[in-house]
Amino acid sequence: MVFRYLSSFFLILILAAVSYAMLPMGHEGARWGMSVDELKRISGDLVQADNRHKFYFGEHFETEPDVYYREKGKEERVEYYFYKGRLYKIFIIYDRELYETSFYEDLIKKAKDSYGAPKDVFEEKTFGLRIFHALWDDGETTLDIRKGAGFIFQVLAQKSVASEKEKAKKKGKGI
Repeated sequence: MVFRYLSSFFLILILAAVSYAMLPMGHEGARWGMSVDELKRISGDLVQADNRHKFYFGEHFETEPDVYYREKGKEERVEYYFYKGRLYKIFIIYDRELYETSFYEDLIKKAKDSYGAPKDVFEEKTFGLRIFHALWDDGETTLDIRKGAGFIFQVLAQKSVASEKEKAKKKGKGI
């Protein structure tokens, strides 16, 4: 009798795990917590962004950014954000020529097929521009697919580190 209850319990746990798709913990070999040197070994062609000009990279509100990027052809730029020397956020920025509703909708559909419905869908205004968001969150990683300001972005972030950085910023501590 106890065996039957235990086996039913484990079956439910397994089914729940199978039906719940985890978000990626990075992008194309880059994983949360990697150092710049580790990322350079797998990516090779990284360039450090000029952080003296806040519009040189996708996350304009980033505090004391440590950002590296690589171009993937003319259609895509991948930016890697580091905090305390470790990777915690990745921006995938698509070229303005791809700024079409159908391209954005295709990205949303692929994400829904892989991870289920987004946790939140909303619109915000930044610098007076409308930005549309579709947000997934699995507790460890967030995926925010954004459209606005003439660009389409996919933003992956390690949730715990992004939260830690935001708390440090609010306390006025150096990042």
